[in-house]
Amino acid sequence: MKALLPFLSTVKLLLLAGPASGEIAFRPDLARRTDKAPLEAQQEPTLESDVVTLRNGSSLRGTILSLGKDFIGLQSPHALEPLKVKGDQLKNLRFQDLATGALPTHAERVELTNGDSFPAQVLTLDESTLTADTWFAGLLEIPRSALSAVFYHVRPQKLLHQGIGELSTWEHRGDWQVNAGQGGSFFSTTAGSLAKALPLPESFDFQTKLSFNQVPNLHLYVAADSLSPSTIDNAYRLTFTSRGVRLERWVSNTSFDDKITHLGFVRPATPPQANSSMDVQLRIDRRTRRIHLILDGQVTGSFQDPYPAPEGNAVIYDSRSLLRSAHILRDLSLYQWDGQSLPPHREVPVNLSQQDTLTLLDGDRISGRIRSLSPAPDAPGGSLTLESADLAEALVIPSRFASTLYFQQEKTNDTSGPTFNLALMGGGSLALDQVTLGKTLQATHPLLGDLTLDRRILGSITRRPASQP
Repeated sequence: MKALLPFLSTVKLLLLAGPASGEIAFRPDLARRTDKAPLEAQQEPTLESDVVTLRNGSSLRGTILSLGKDFIGLQSPHALEPLKVKGDQLKNLRFQDLATGALPTHAERVELTNGDSFPAQVLTLDESTLTADTWFAGLLEIPRSALSAVFYHVRPQKLLHQGIGELSTWEHRGDWQVNAGQGGSFFSTTAGSLAKALPLPESFDFQTKLSFNQVPNLHLYVAADSLSPSTIDNAYRLTFTSRGVRLERWVSNTSFDDKITHLGFVRPATPPQANSSMDVQLRIDRRTRRIHLILDGQVTGSFQDPYPAPEGNAVIYDSRSLLRSAHILRDLSLYQWDGQSLPPHREVPVNLSQQDTLTLLDGDRISGRIRSLSPAPDAPGGSLTLESADLAEALVIPSRFASTLYFQQEKTNDTSGPTFNLALMGGGSLALDQVTLGKTLQATHPLLGDLTLDRRILGSITRRPASQP
């Protein structure tokens, strides 16, 4: 069907472009480019050994034996004795790919008060403990005081690309540099672009983490057919300003005057501004030409592309600011997407210092005390019990109707933190100390205690900057 779209010149469809954005007519008469060779996606190679990357650009291969604040133990194939690499020189550690097939999955995600998160099957909850089963760490008993939230109906997708890698693997114009003190992130020192070809499938979930030290003035192109902003013919474009985020369709190979079609504008609860960060997620189904924009975990809009979907596979961060460190690229991930599932609408309650909150799939929300999650014969996954001052009796509801459990939290001024951050395959992360690697990874976690992890879950490890909690 996708290949027939350019020839359906008589088809006229009116499709909704997004919330309050009016109607945009489908334009099948937009011809595709045939004079551009497809960009070669820079896929991450399958690792046959662990790789340690240092801040000065050096890299060493072998088997990681241990990780400590002072030294990294590495068994190199070129040395008779294990090497001791200075720990403060570590930038990134990528683990050997041990997965021989699809990894097991879980439908829930647990988020802790320190910001860590991981997939799990939540089994029970009482006044003191949440019990969850994981394929990679076994059974976990988590203190209730360590819980921030539990997200239901999280459908993991196949991970296609993770991390920003080395700056040398990007094509950059202007002056982008590596910020070694911020975990190896990239920052713009003047106006210029940073581009890379990725293995974008027909339906994909693109995620990136950005920070703004100045008032933002940034374009992010996705599914572009060129690595240079000046030669793009087809792409989706996000424009970040202090007012909000604008989604546009960039179409320059057309006989029409308008090269930019406005698809939607969103103003998130926390707009991008100086000294702020934002998690950006685009779920794009090129078959149906539907785009979903998710900012900081919140679905902010669904939009319809009136043109045949762009077929490019490049992403471009185009800084329009002349100020140093105006924009910082911290991370990116790319997942296969089924073209259907979306995160349930999750609106973080404002009164979490006083009580718990249960949100349901249909948008209903009630606050009080989540007393328990317990097995029930007529409710696969168990039943939740919540007591509220607004209800005469406790609410008992099957967990399959839940979207999110938010737990009462108390503010803390503790800025200390473990030495390492572990990115999990398929999403999530854990802060770790006292790491030892063999057939499994053994480490301590500030909230979960001692952990033994299946090595197949290991994505990469970065050393946390001393000032980062």
